Amino acid sequence: TLQPPEIELLLQPGGASVEGQVVDAAGAAVPGALVFVGPLPQFAAFKPSRSNARTDNAGEFRIDGLPAGRIELSSIYNVKGAGSIDGELLPGTPTQLTIVLKPTGGVEGIVTYEDRPVSGADITIKMLSGATAKGTSEETGSYSIEGLPEGEGELTVGFPNRKPGASGPQIVSRNIAVSSGQTLIVDINAGASE
Repeated sequence: TLQPPEIELLLQPGGASVEGQVVDAAGAAVPGALVFVGPLPQFAAFKPSRSNARTDNAGEFRIDGLPAGRIELSSIYNVKGAGSIDGELLPGTPTQLTIVLKPTGGVEGIVTYEDRPVSGADITIKMLSGATAKGTSEETGSYSIEGLPEGEGELTVGFPNRKPGASGPQIVSRNIAVSSGQTLIVDINAGASE
């Protein structure tokens, strides 16, 4: 009879760990901040399931099972801001890192067509820094996108249910300038060229 080959499994120790705290620009702990290994992914503020950790009530976090070597950690917490830090992980004792969040800004407004609110409009913001964020207008036509870095970018409003060549709301783009700690108001009339 044929015998299966023997397989030997070698278990490695858990690798390196990092722990630390997320604080705002004033040094206050930020509970509930998302922490990522690596740079912030696109739409990080809207996809908490992709984070590696979330800070506790004291703003503290811990991530185990990482490979030793250079690491970048990043964090975001809605309008409190976003930040990152580099460090060196060594096996054994956890590396201590503090991530300081820099304030971010936001954009909000109302999408209308023929003086009526438009629900379900796709809002896309592309910042010159490379950051991108998306949102959708609500039944009232209102939208709000937070956690944007300071700088210039472009806001585009599209209408996924509009058939090509049909009359109705048109795709609209606007140049924007986001300021840290501020919410920019950008109302869109999808039936007028502004």
